[in-house]
Amino acid sequence: MDVYISCHYTTHGIAYLKHILSCFYKKNTTDPGVLEGKEYDQNSCNNIFDNNNGNKVFDKVFYLTVDQEAINKVTSRRYDYNSSFEKDEVLKEKGLIDLYRKIRENKDISYDVDKELQFVKENFDNQFNDFKEYMWHDIHHYEISEQIKWLKEQSNFSKVYDEKKFQEFKLEIKDLRDEQKIAKEIRKFFSSEIKRDYNCVIDISLCGPEVQSVWHILASNNLLPPKTKFIKTYDKKERIDKHFKPFTIKTVSTKLIDDISSRLKLYHHTKSKKRELVNKKIEKFLVSGFSVLLLGERGTGKSSTIRNIAETLKKKGNELLKGELVEANCASFTNSDIAESELFGYVKGAFTGANEDKVGLIEKAANGILFLDEFHHLDKLVQAKLMKAFQTDEENKFHIRCVGDIKEKEVKDVKLVFATNRTIDELHEILLSDFYDRIVQYVVYIPSVRETLEDLENDWKDIFKRLYPKENVEAPTDSQIMNWLKSLPLTGNFRDLENIAKDYKIFGEFEPNEQKEICREMKIPVSPFEYAKKCFELYHSNPAVGNTIETKIPEVKTDAKSIENAFHQELRKWAEEKYGSRKEAARKLGVSEKTLDNWKKA
Repeated sequence: MDVYISCHYTTHGIAYLKHILSCFYKKNTTDPGVLEGKEYDQNSCNNIFDNNNGNKVFDKVFYLTVDQEAINKVTSRRYDYNSSFEKDEVLKEKGLIDLYRKIRENKDISYDVDKELQFVKENFDNQFNDFKEYMWHDIHHYEISEQIKWLKEQSNFSKVYDEKKFQEFKLEIKDLRDEQKIAKEIRKFFSSEIKRDYNCVIDISLCGPEVQSVWHILASNNLLPPKTKFIKTYDKKERIDKHFKPFTIKTVSTKLIDDISSRLKLYHHTKSKKRELVNKKIEKFLVSGFSVLLLGERGTGKSSTIRNIAETLKKKGNELLKGELVEANCASFTNSDIAESELFGYVKGAFTGANEDKVGLIEKAANGILFLDEFHHLDKLVQAKLMKAFQTDEENKFHIRCVGDIKEKEVKDVKLVFATNRTIDELHEILLSDFYDRIVQYVVYIPSVRETLEDLENDWKDIFKRLYPKENVEAPTDSQIMNWLKSLPLTGNFRDLENIAKDYKIFGEFEPNEQKEICREMKIPVSPFEYAKKCFELYHSNPAVGNTIETKIPEVKTDAKSIENAFHQELRKWAEEKYGSRKEAARKLGVSEKTLDNWKKA
């Protein structure tokens, strides 16, 4: 059975539904793919159902509605635009503008289909046929029940779709912002009316964002019939010359969430189990609505991760990211006053130099992502203010107050992402307890390069592709350089690889005589590998960790056990810095990694 499903949407109304279905009818198909790539004129569509020529139709059309009261709670469009008919070029051409004015002035008949038709018949019989034919031009401003009455009793729709083929299904929803209730009601509709083997075409554009989200979530979780197709039907807003603009019909993926998630990856084609776990966490966490904390050493790609993901979301049509990615490097805030004014904004006159209002970064991130990099630099005064601001209400809104303002502002749907190179233990010490609890909701640990050596060769190749996209420079992958790279601690991670790649590449740009002179001065053989290796040792590697361990004696307790614990903490820190990783430090010291962990907690 072929089924068409659409929700009532106040901005377009039921005549728009009729016009979309007429396009299917004219093409003698129920396959939306046949209708793509063309614009459809609404005035032309209106007459297609005048004659039933036996073309293919949907076996059932379901029109999902809610109580008018629920519609009125989320929009006042019906009332705000009750004089929009005056701008309608067709009604002007037909001389119906004055007639509409008289009807709208008469509150006893206005927006009642039967009463309006009777009024025109009795008082303006010569305009009755035109009024009835073009009544659809203003029908979207009527209440739902009146629109359906018009469709079934006064339009040409019933010549093709009779009572058996068209059915209104009322969803018991009082709040159109309540996604959980919407999902429950739509699932109830499917369980009672739709079988798993039905071919369903669902117009997901004729509904609010909450309903659109529910459609995608249901599809992603395989709760819709397998043969379901989603379509979007948008009119061309740029056509300002027409009141009723031409529209297009486009099929869209029923697996949008899965499609986006499959691209929300920091690592592609990874061999590392640690990196694969990062991919899986990012896929789940970033669509959850809760804050995400990225932990990792410097140079592991925490900032580029969130930029790449934001770019991916934008390219996918803003379904999950309607706003922008707003970045803040908290290390650049030299004091709490600057941090507060940058994050919250300020009003004119708030302080000396505040010559005009400034929108803060939090407000700029509405419907987008606020990325606070190196947030551990924020002092506790700013942490306390952020903690209060990040407490969302029932509608997922932040409440902020600009510097110098006496009123609060609402900021909606900000996705929070934090990044730091500090450890969880260090964050416990640096952050207010409540602020820590607010940001440490979903944590993604970005592993270092030395922890994922199985991917090192691909990382090395990617570095060259990224640094030299137009020069097509091949990354050297001979055993000599790869074995050397694997032996390095690479405490700067991808930044270290970038520096090595730059030195390797630049060496080849010198003339042979210049290469010889440079290498003679550096006392190395003439080769790009030796040059890059020497430059890294001289300029980029961490200073050698000394062999002296300075132990801090606890001030309160000076017993032997306390001193021993303090020594073990310093020994662990020294060994990990000297040998580049916990695993190597444990091997060199002849203890287990678990022992090092115990020393850390001592």
